[in-house]
Amino acid sequence: MREYIEQGKEKEKKSDKKSEKFEKEFQPKTKLRKNDELGNDFVPIDENPNNTDKFDNEFEPFDDAELYPKSGFSSHKDKYRRIKDEKHIKERDKNYLKEKYGNKGKPIETIKFTSEENPKLAEMIGIILGDGNTHYEKGKKYRLRISSNRVEEKKYRNYTKELMEELFNISPKSYDKSDRKGTDLTIYNKSVVEGLIEKGIIPGDKVKNQVKVPNWVKKTERNKIGCLRGLFDTDGSVYLRNTQKSFGLNFKNGSFPLVKDFKEICESVGIETQKIPKPKIYQNPDTKEEFKTYQTTIENKFEISKFLYNVKPKKWDFHAKTIGMSLLTFEDPLKRAKIKKELDKKYPDKKIHYSIEYENFLRNLCEKHGYKVDKKNIINAIEKALRDKRRKLDQLNNYGKEVIKELEKKLN
Repeated sequence: MREYIEQGKEKEKKSDKKSEKFEKEFQPKTKLRKNDELGNDFVPIDENPNNTDKFDNEFEPFDDAELYPKSGFSSHKDKYRRIKDEKHIKERDKNYLKEKYGNKGKPIETIKFTSEENPKLAEMIGIILGDGNTHYEKGKKYRLRISSNRVEEKKYRNYTKELMEELFNISPKSYDKSDRKGTDLTIYNKSVVEGLIEKGIIPGDKVKNQVKVPNWVKKTERNKIGCLRGLFDTDGSVYLRNTQKSFGLNFKNGSFPLVKDFKEICESVGIETQKIPKPKIYQNPDTKEEFKTYQTTIENKFEISKFLYNVKPKKWDFHAKTIGMSLLTFEDPLKRAKIKKELDKKYPDKKIHYSIEYENFLRNLCEKHGYKVDKKNIINAIEKALRDKRRKLDQLNNYGKEVIKELEKKLN
């Protein structure tokens, strides 16, 4: 019996020597770099949201010594290092990942809704009042949605997305409408929606609620200008005035208090607008429901120049080329009639469109009828439309000169 016991002890000694020899042989030459964010000896998995690899909280750790037996080891963010107390750390890892990723395994983004009442937030308020809406169902659903035309308003859609990311620290999801050219930029987040409500946004149907501009926006001129930009870029438009061979600006919305606010804010910053006429009644083509729309316009060339210079709407920057080409056709009434006939045939709604397709079609028509379409002629057409011809002055006001200077820099 003693012989068997002694033989067993000798075997244990031999196995201990082998394990010691193995550990010394495969020990890395340099010390491992620690990530002590959680007080743990591991490097967290790649938190890049673009990583398409599925993650199921089941770790497959790599042994440093086995991977790099002959050279110093530099840890990598996509790999977990094997550690001594694996059971303890694995439990802590699960708690960390649950806190970071939630139960569904999706990253939880840190939302910091800006409470500062500044021009950019005022612009976002204008955008939401124009083409956006919020849905608030306490404990169930929180949504901010901003609609736009993905074909004709692509540049402005990208601008709006960047502004949302800057203000809310979250990237909105984009949903295209299959039966239309529309697209929605959407954020599902409680902090964002509740923050906007605190800043004066009313959830639900804007027309039924007859929304208006929050009072805090009206306190400073810079906030007023920001809100005007957001309102005009969404529910404003530039329209041609055929008899005057010029163009005007208008703002249209189904909420009378909002149109009234637009007019009053314009006048408070020194921009005169026309009176609000009786509402026009339209019918929704889908629901057949009738609704009223109110509008105010800016037709005086001095006031138009002042609005474009002070407010600097993105709609003007993005659409000036198409507007300039349309104004170019006013030089010859006969050519204008032929061009308009072909435009109306292709676009029966008789409206100016701002898609690349429309721009190229209009350019081809102009060149077909002998107009030279280039940057110089487009700017000249806009400058001519902004000239004040009353009392035989035929001159460009100071605001108009600044508008043309800025356009020369921006127009490609």
